[in-house]
Amino acid sequence: MTFEFAELAAKSCFSFLKGASHPEEMIEQAQSLGYKALALTDENGFYGMVRAYKKAEDLKFKAIYGVEIQIENSALLLLAKNFAGYKSICRLLSEGFKDQPKGKPLFTRKLLEEWIDPQNLKVLLPPRDFPSQDLFSFLRESFKPSQLVTRSFHPDRDQPLKKWISEEAKDLTKVWTFDPFFHQQNRFELFEVLRAIRNITPLSKLLPSPNAEHYLKPLSFFENHSIPAKWLRCGIQIAEECEFSPKEIRYRYPREWVPEGKTSMEFLKELCEAGLKTRYVEGAPLNVLAQLKEELCIVHDLEFEDYFLTVWDIVRFARSQKILCQGRGSAANSIICYLLEVTSIDPVQMNLLFGRFISRERNEAPDIDIDFEHERREEVIQYLYQKYGRHRAGMVATLITYRTKSALRDIGKALEVPVETIDLMSHRASWRERVLAPENQPPEHWRWFKLARVLKGFPRHLGQHTGGLILTADRLDEISPIEPASMQNRSVVQWDKYDIEKLGLLKVDCLSLGMLTCLRKAFELIRVHENQNLELHTIPADDPKTYEMIQQGRTVGVFQIESRAQMTMLPRLKPRNFYDLVVEVAIVRPGPLQGGMVHPYLRRRLGLEKVTYEHPKLRPILEKTLGVPIFQEQVMKMAIDVAGYTAGEADELRRAMGAWKRTGNLEKHAAEMKKRLVQNGVPEDFSIRICNQILGFGEYGFPESHAASFALLTYASAYLKAHHPAAFLCSLLNSMPMGFYPLHLLTSSFQREGLEILPVHTECSQIDHTLEKNSESLALRLGLRCIRGLQKDHMQEFIQKRTRGEFDLYIFNRDERAALAMACERDQRREAYWKALNPHQNTLELSQDSSAHFKNLNDLEHMFLDFEFTDTSLKSHPALLLKKHRWNYSLPLSALRLSQDLSKEKTSQRVRVFGMVQIIQSPPTAKGMFFITLEDETGFLNLVVKPPVYEKFKMIIQNQMALLVEGRIQNQSGYISILVEKVHTPIHSGQIQIIQKNQKTAGVESSPLPIRKFY
Repeated sequence: MTFEFAELAAKSCFSFLKGASHPEEMIEQAQSLGYKALALTDENGFYGMVRAYKKAEDLKFKAIYGVEIQIENSALLLLAKNFAGYKSICRLLSEGFKDQPKGKPLFTRKLLEEWIDPQNLKVLLPPRDFPSQDLFSFLRESFKPSQLVTRSFHPDRDQPLKKWISEEAKDLTKVWTFDPFFHQQNRFELFEVLRAIRNITPLSKLLPSPNAEHYLKPLSFFENHSIPAKWLRCGIQIAEECEFSPKEIRYRYPREWVPEGKTSMEFLKELCEAGLKTRYVEGAPLNVLAQLKEELCIVHDLEFEDYFLTVWDIVRFARSQKILCQGRGSAANSIICYLLEVTSIDPVQMNLLFGRFISRERNEAPDIDIDFEHERREEVIQYLYQKYGRHRAGMVATLITYRTKSALRDIGKALEVPVETIDLMSHRASWRERVLAPENQPPEHWRWFKLARVLKGFPRHLGQHTGGLILTADRLDEISPIEPASMQNRSVVQWDKYDIEKLGLLKVDCLSLGMLTCLRKAFELIRVHENQNLELHTIPADDPKTYEMIQQGRTVGVFQIESRAQMTMLPRLKPRNFYDLVVEVAIVRPGPLQGGMVHPYLRRRLGLEKVTYEHPKLRPILEKTLGVPIFQEQVMKMAIDVAGYTAGEADELRRAMGAWKRTGNLEKHAAEMKKRLVQNGVPEDFSIRICNQILGFGEYGFPESHAASFALLTYASAYLKAHHPAAFLCSLLNSMPMGFYPLHLLTSSFQREGLEILPVHTECSQIDHTLEKNSESLALRLGLRCIRGLQKDHMQEFIQKRTRGEFDLYIFNRDERAALAMACERDQRREAYWKALNPHQNTLELSQDSSAHFKNLNDLEHMFLDFEFTDTSLKSHPALLLKKHRWNYSLPLSALRLSQDLSKEKTSQRVRVFGMVQIIQSPPTAKGMFFITLEDETGFLNLVVKPPVYEKFKMIIQNQMALLVEGRIQNQSGYISILVEKVHTPIHSGQIQIIQKNQKTAGVESSPLPIRKFY
């Protein structure tokens, strides 16, 4: 007998921590088993709908979309018959989430009556969580539900269900379901572990679950079990009634800012014409006008006018509030964005590829990213919520998924793995060790690691995107349910940016960028203290002093070129103009590195290699990068002009490169590109490098337009550091957390370059760091904000009273007063600490007759206390103090070389150096190499550690605050590094004692904690 079956109650991993399979796995398994349809009914939302839809579309399988909700401690399933039904469910969910704690919607009978129409929705009762008699009567009379029936082969579940359907639900239509929470039986173990994680209880302490049978079973099940045929037919009939598909979701852009009597296109042209007069005071060149005409034509044909006007309105608001902002990404390829002042790059002058931004072949909404000051972006977001309303505006979600560390931790706790073992494995995962690889699995942990591998990638909970917003002309809560975010005054839709893109919905990225905040604050300080009016667009171009600083690699604190890798490149590339900075920003990325393009470019840049072109058609594409492809746009142009790609094929390549790690087709695209290049006369070795470069772009895509937008801020921040270092550092510290380096490294670096930095002081410091006039120069005074544990409202009240002449320390609580004493009173800090604990004294200074006596601290002990309470120390460098007071090695100090002396050493000369660990990196493109930056009292020490050396000394490298290493000098065009051969072990490892972070009796007790806690 042939059986037909449709599963109407499937759950996936998007029933967070309940389902044990991905939506795609459920769809694929149902299709392979011969089911007619499968309904995805995750709890409280359509979180996995788009993924199920795309998989079902690929397999040409019928997917049905619904949800399961809880009402009065009972479960209810709702299936969308049509688009109207889907919209009703979205509204119901949005109302249920409103004004409720995150993730805990509340559904009432009133809401059900308002939003459930049996004409558009199918209501089902699950075979569990049965309603009370009163609720059941309400549901039966109002919505005529059907009853789902299953068999768990477990008396605790089967007997109550049998009793329910024979007594209460006997008159309801019965429909068979497996009530599946996973696609195959082998996922039951993970399902049980998820239940333990959800309940924060070890698995051994939970009663066994009756759900072992709740997976998608083959149709042969019905041959062996007497399931009434009408139950199966009813399921097929319901499936046939449910015709809704996500492809029916339609989207319209907002357009209320278009003046009455004008079309959107007319208004956009009017704004562009005004932009021409602003951007090109002496008249727009003909090629600019031609580019504008072409872009406007494409925008009109694709009906994107309202999209551009939406973005223009956002930028207009920000500028009206004096919030620094700048568009980046592929939007910089558009002359329209330039004229609307969304971007700051002239795409015609830069010869950028508009087709990467918008094309007729692609026919999809472009994606514009706008950076705002990170401290003021919320003003922009709240403006959009107020303008469009909560029902028309929502943040894009982001999925917080399990990674190696979190999977190991949660499953380890559920399986009662010893905490020490969990910590050890998590520590190894933090260092990018392949702890889940089969060859690295100890036999006793096989089960733990096996489950962690499966759990990796599962959604843990829903978060919010960093800045993606969906704005609609119609109701957004009829496109997706809207729920409150954990952050106050934020609400989110239920899909992430990849799902949004698949549905063709518009997303405007309102991103935050700390450097914009820093620049605005620096301009204000320069205006007040140096009487100069600087703005982003008035900074002098091509400043020699700025480029000299950049070429020397003195770029700590400078946007985008402050990392170790960038500072390695600067002395070799020696940027001399703006386009050199564009290349510099983009070249230290996985694409060019993996493609082997960096060294050929450098050799040609230094005149060590002749500039050649592997094919005549490559010259116009690669001329400005010396015949070496650096940017994604160049790869796309090669695909079209040399490899013979159609516009549609090139767009698929663009998508693959732009999707970073999420695409599974990048290898296919790279191989096809190589094949076509060779067929068209490009040498195979060059084609292979292009192929590798494409794979590198999958790790981190960096188009030329994006690099150009960032290079503007790179130059601005470098100019400020070169000419206004005090104002720049003050603004940088007042904008933290941001950037690449912590407070102590920034202060020590700027001190070495001659900037005077004054310590925090109760009588002089404000909350923020400030500038003080000191003889002929400006000095930086550290603010109260750098003292750990001070509450902002207490600091504000203290400053206000101090301004009026009232010095009231008792605004602060006891722990805050103690922190103030330890941070501000360096000479007698422990005495001041005890004084601060006295409830009857309002000063930190000791009287002459004080009975408190402590031994004097040395400079090293002072340094540890500085780091304990302020995260920095302004006196002697920690490396110098450790060598002076706590030298812990058999090697004499006279054997060491300082950073400032390494340039005098010959290449391959063996040296020994000692410094504080600042950065340890091992990029994916480094093939296991580690790059370590140490800092001694004279500057940075750049270490290169090969994999065998790292493996030999990794325990020291991973756990020591300072390292003594031995190796050979490498000098590449003025950039000095040390190829490490040996890392010395301290005589008494862990000898250095430091003060505990939360210690109440500071200066009295100390404990051998990991030294890296502070440094």
